[in-house]
Amino acid sequence: MDTHMDVLTKKEREIALSVLHSKPYKDIAAEVGISINTMKTHMKNIFSKYGVSSKMELQNKLIL
Repeated sequence: MDTHMDVLTKKEREIALSVLHSKPYKDIAAEVGISINTMKTHMKNIFSKYGVSSKMELQNKLIL
């Protein structure tokens, strides 16, 4: 479990927290002021840092 998300940048942390609240990518992108393509790039980086390939796996790494 990584409750502090120290491996993530500030923007990645903001995005990851929104993902944990099951928000859709397009809503998260709008909230943080980025395009959907930039959102997907951030998610790829977050997945890579945690060695996961889905939102469900990321949630398990961050909250279990």
